[in-house]
Amino acid sequence: MWIEAFADRTSEAVKRRDEAVIKAHTEFMATEHCQGPESVRSLVDVAYAENLMWDLDVSDRVWAWPHIARTVRALYEAIWGAPRNANA
Repeated sequence: MWIEAFADRTSEAVKRRDEAVIKAHTEFMATEHCQGPESVRSLVDVAYAENLMWDLDVSDRVWAWPHIARTVRALYEAIWGAPRNANA
């Protein structure tokens, strides 16, 4: 449950357009995913990436995308696809 809450904190940083927090949070989770045991990898995938930005507007997701660690982007994209503007 705490990992889902951490995803919420990252999503709040996206709403605030706080690039530094987004990078810090997602880089931390990417490191844990890459270096942790399978149980941690699964938690980052299912509890963090799956819940990240779930309640945000598409414009917020698109803005945040380049600031999210590549590993977390890949996990998110596997579940939800890459965020895109409706006009793109």
